[in-house]
Amino acid sequence: MSCNRSGPLFGAWLFLVGSLLVLCALERQLHAMVVEPNGFQVPVPVSAAEIGFAANFTPPSVVTLTALFQVRGESIDWLQDAQTKPSVFSPTCGFSVEFVEHGGACHVDFGWYNVDPNRTGPPADNQIYTVISGMNPPMGPPWLPWHPGVGETGQIFTTDTIRSDPRYKGGLIGFALRGDVNQDCKQTHFSEQELNPICSDGACAATKGPWAAAVIWQSTVTPNGYYIGFEDLPFGSSSTGKTAAGVLDFGAIPGQSLRSDGDFNDFVYFISGLTCEGGGTPCDTGMPGICSAGLNECVTGTTLTCRPSLKAAPEVCDGLDNDCNGMVDDHATCPVNQVCDRGVCLPLCGTSEFPCNSGYTCQNGLCVERACLNVTCPAGKVCNAGICSGACDGIICPGSQVCRLGRCADPCDGVTCVGDRVCEGGVCVEQCKCGGCAAGKACDASGRCLDPGCANKTCDAGQICKAGACVDSCAGAVCPRGQACAAGACADAPSGPGASGTAGLGGVTTTGAAGFGAAGFGAAGATGQAGAGSPGVDGGTPPHETITPGNGCRCDAGGSSGTGWLALALVALVTGCRRRR
Repeated sequence: MSCNRSGPLFGAWLFLVGSLLVLCALERQLHAMVVEPNGFQVPVPVSAAEIGFAANFTPPSVVTLTALFQVRGESIDWLQDAQTKPSVFSPTCGFSVEFVEHGGACHVDFGWYNVDPNRTGPPADNQIYTVISGMNPPMGPPWLPWHPGVGETGQIFTTDTIRSDPRYKGGLIGFALRGDVNQDCKQTHFSEQELNPICSDGACAATKGPWAAAVIWQSTVTPNGYYIGFEDLPFGSSSTGKTAAGVLDFGAIPGQSLRSDGDFNDFVYFISGLTCEGGGTPCDTGMPGICSAGLNECVTGTTLTCRPSLKAAPEVCDGLDNDCNGMVDDHATCPVNQVCDRGVCLPLCGTSEFPCNSGYTCQNGLCVERACLNVTCPAGKVCNAGICSGACDGIICPGSQVCRLGRCADPCDGVTCVGDRVCEGGVCVEQCKCGGCAAGKACDASGRCLDPGCANKTCDAGQICKAGACVDSCAGAVCPRGQACAAGACADAPSGPGASGTAGLGGVTTTGAAGFGAAGFGAAGATGQAGAGSPGVDGGTPPHETITPGNGCRCDAGGSSGTGWLALALVALVTGCRRRR
């Protein structure tokens, strides 16, 4: 095979490759980077003097972050994967903290504190609650400098849940390395960067920002695990950029010669059993059509994923993009001799003196409701009796059912959750025994949040607990057309004769030459008459035909060009850029 290196396709290929190489490099640089207010990227490599000093211990200790991540089986780049976020967390039942590396000589406490969004400064010392003590056992192994070494077992703190602690106020928590005025490590350093000392002079004068006293790496082995590395020595308000010896300067403290060295191996902890905040909240998936609406779900650690509430389905005539391809009602289905128009299946006009039924008029060959002739409805709504309405307008589903596309259904049907998670509203969330409940709700043994007085209360079949009392679950329910409430749920009505002359679909009623009910439809009647509906088979869907250019609306898509291979190459190169995660 020959290659024309002077042709336009070869030029496009060179441009594509060059552009993507630049994008890969930029993404690598911007993926995760911690930069101090004086402009230096951290962590910095552990000094040769520190490595040599640690090697004199028995057994010799390796103090680099590279060795730590290697021995723990992590594919973490200690520099490029360093982050300052997430800096606050929501603890769950499996919460634990392990002390995995000590590269400094101080013995200070590691603790948690309640995050207060209204706080203007760092929490007081007595509001930091110790998780791992720096003096237990006092001054002995593994609390000597550089112990525990890489691969050694350090102190582990475990608890069923931090939420059982009476000092826990609910919501998010942060972590802190609490300073000790009797040691060189006098400053308290926080996982939230904004709570740390501020550099406002010297090399930091332009930014006047807080020092990053902790860096965070997400585990590649444990989905909800994080490493947090702290600097133990103090940061100052003044930085020259570099010291006289040419090393990086992380802040001068008046009257002190000790300062942070920026390698972030002084205290490294591995935290697991953390999850994200915001699960179950509405979100936009970025997909077109009915797939756009979604709910946030916590998937790994603090990562939220927007799960679509509805999946793509075959297109129907309802004014919605059901198949999520960006086009509304394309190739929608309607009964025989009807055409999809503005979200409604309309019958063709007859040829007699009265081509349409009462209240309808013939327009462009279709029998259109007179009240809707000059009405334009927004996306997702259709005109009925001159009013634009959605398929779920006026619908009140019973119990845990919700209305979607004009049908009441349980959003958790078919959803399987693992571990300490339960389905709420269609997504998996942590059980309330771990995640707690919002104000006005109580935690049930099932792991779900219920109305007060309903926790651990059992009601008879067909009943639901509200405000502590068992009531008929169908009371007050308004089911969509074609559904009836029974045993606490709206379900498809039994098959029966079609409603003469009327067609109901998703709460929309039209009148035309072909009459059909909830379970079947009748053939076209005589002029001015409605056809008698025929029963459906086992409650099945009445027969429809696919709209074709001859009998309905259609949207055509353009053909592909001869450069599709460039798009494939683009996908391959982008995949290579993202090989790590």
